[in-house]
Amino acid sequence: MSVLRAVFFDWGGVVIDDPAPGFIRTFADHFHIDADRMKAFFSPYEHLFQTGRMTERELWEKAYLAFGKKVPEGISLWKEAVRAVFIDKPGTIALVHTLKSRGIRTALVTNTEVPTRDYYFEKDYPFDRAVFSCDEGSAKPDELIYRRALERVSVTAAEAAFIDDKPANVEAAVSLGMRGILFTTIEDVTRSLADVLSER
Repeated sequence: MSVLRAVFFDWGGVVIDDPAPGFIRTFADHFHIDADRMKAFFSPYEHLFQTGRMTERELWEKAYLAFGKKVPEGISLWKEAVRAVFIDKPGTIALVHTLKSRGIRTALVTNTEVPTRDYYFEKDYPFDRAVFSCDEGSAKPDELIYRRALERVSVTAAEAAFIDDKPANVEAAVSLGMRGILFTTIEDVTRSLADVLSER
């Protein structure tokens, strides 16, 4: 096995609590609809939004046609929701710091929309790099975004581990030769990385 030189982290469900329920609740409340209807509305547009092929304004224009209520100009309802529902996982943040102290490069690799990406830069996350689907035009589990992440931190697939809470995303990383770790608990992730977390 190659020496591990980089660890990639998913954002939602790994670095933060899963934000999806909070997003759906926030937007359903805004449009005065139930959560299932909001989820059904968003589903066809999720990939377009996350790969930068649809703007937030275009999304809300479609919501207006569907639900008859506008989002006021000049605000980002999406970013307001991000600020309200994103809750960091302290254990994961601590793990990132520990990895960096061992000389391991760290990067966020996330399926993320433009307003969510902008929120990232308002925070003081400890990652060496961040790779966003909305910038790359590719979203996990598409192969391209993994290859871009490897390029950003200058490592080979064999030198990288990938942590995600979605099995399909982990499987895609493994198919490229990366070490795949399915996030269940931070304790399980730490055990999976025991070889690089031990003092060297």
